[in-house]
Amino acid sequence: MILMVAGKKKGDEYSSRFRTKGIKVEQATGGFQALSLVENNEYGLIIIVENMADMAGFEIISLIRTTHQKQKLPILFVLPGDEKLDQQKLVDVNTCLESTANFNQIMQETKSLLKLKEI
Repeated sequence: MILMVAGKKKGDEYSSRFRTKGIKVEQATGGFQALSLVENNEYGLIIIVENMADMAGFEIISLIRTTHQKQKLPILFVLPGDEKLDQQKLVDVNTCLESTANFNQIMQETKSLLKLKEI
């Protein structure tokens, strides 16, 4: 199962598209909600599409990494348009895409991170 951390509109769109490909998705529209879900559930991948109103994406990632290793719980981060690429912050991210990434790029990276042959 994937945890999609994104604003309502983008989260609904991407989650719906993943579900049509047969992938189970849970959504979080805030950083604190995401952290609670990660604490209480098992996920194969976390996708963070943008900064949340209550917490920046890199902060969410940093807090997740205090309890979940990079190898055991991959994180795909779609860098917000206003965010500068900071190599030091990317240490905890498995894959980072630019804000201009489309769903097909996200799906391709998802397949790679989940090691699925067909979705």
